[in-house]
Amino acid sequence: MSAKIRISPSFNRTTFLKETWQKKPKLLKGFIEHHGALISPDELAGLACEEFLDARIIEHKENTEIGSSWRLQNGPFQESDFAEMPKNNWTLLVQSVDQVNEKIFELQTLFDFIPRWRIDDTMVSFATPGGGVGPHFDNYDVFLIQGKGSRKWRIGQRCGSDSLLASDTNLSILADFQTAEEFLVEEGDALYIPPKFSHWGTSINDSVCYSVGFRAPSMVEMLQGFTDFLAENINIEERFVDRREKIPENISEISNDDLSESYLRIKSMVDNKSHFLTWFGCHMTQPKYPNLVEASNDNCDKKIENGSTLKRSPHSRFAYSYGDNNEIMLFADGEAFIFDRLHERSLKIICEASRIEISKLEGYLDSDNIRETITLLCACGSLLIE
Repeated sequence: MSAKIRISPSFNRTTFLKETWQKKPKLLKGFIEHHGALISPDELAGLACEEFLDARIIEHKENTEIGSSWRLQNGPFQESDFAEMPKNNWTLLVQSVDQVNEKIFELQTLFDFIPRWRIDDTMVSFATPGGGVGPHFDNYDVFLIQGKGSRKWRIGQRCGSDSLLASDTNLSILADFQTAEEFLVEEGDALYIPPKFSHWGTSINDSVCYSVGFRAPSMVEMLQGFTDFLAENINIEERFVDRREKIPENISEISNDDLSESYLRIKSMVDNKSHFLTWFGCHMTQPKYPNLVEASNDNCDKKIENGSTLKRSPHSRFAYSYGDNNEIMLFADGEAFIFDRLHERSLKIICEASRIEISKLEGYLDSDNIRETITLLCACGSLLIE
């Protein structure tokens, strides 16, 4: 990169978490110190033509009621599609640009005050004057970092599942939007939006915005995922047991005795923090695009011997957590690995460093467990050897 992206020294991470995080929207003036575009509109348009990335174009007409003028087109697009676009009132959005662009990926390293496993992706949008996606809300935290150009952002009411949406568009546009605050967001600024706060951005000129979103799985998603995980690890032969010793008074009744044993058995399965940790760590490190994590056919053990640097794949996700019995668990791309806490430092290095000098791991590579795991992660494509 021509210039290192940094958070402004004036940004106080501790104060932000205490006073703002998940509490209220806030304009962060001069949030990043960087001059120059991280990605050009032409490069973004090129990515919108790729099949493996989600891309959208949203157009609208001026001076019409909310919802009645919005038009959505889904990618992948052709180059000719952009030549036909008008000069104003449209925006192009491409999801997960961090997966394919190192400069955009680098943005995520700024958020060292939030656990890395919380980050979902970085969406990049290019908008012409008057362009935007309309009034809406998200169920997750998002930082809207302004690149080239400027946008006007309006903050509205808090919303939820009962908020009315416009009925005449296939976009999740609010039928009613009540402006509470208004901000001019310029290059280098960031606007933080907590979950469920409605917001509406409009580009003042040709502009680029980097939206760093954070994962917030719903309780339904977690309950379904955890119980599916439990079901995969239960002996299929286990069944309801009827230990009846007397004739029932009413053959249509489901009695407490009928329920008790099965209920207690299922409750004991669900009420297991160790099992939940294993599932949660695997779930939160599932790669967004698994097909981009490409397995290696090389002799990884030999390459580790000869290589100088390990690099985390930009498509992979890593995390660790402390388990029971003096254990530490490594999670990588939806898989769990268990180690003794003696290996804590090496696992932290693997999870937290974008690039790892193999020399820093030399002492740890003497452990068969660590070496086998690193070799496996390299073979799976989660770690790359340079």
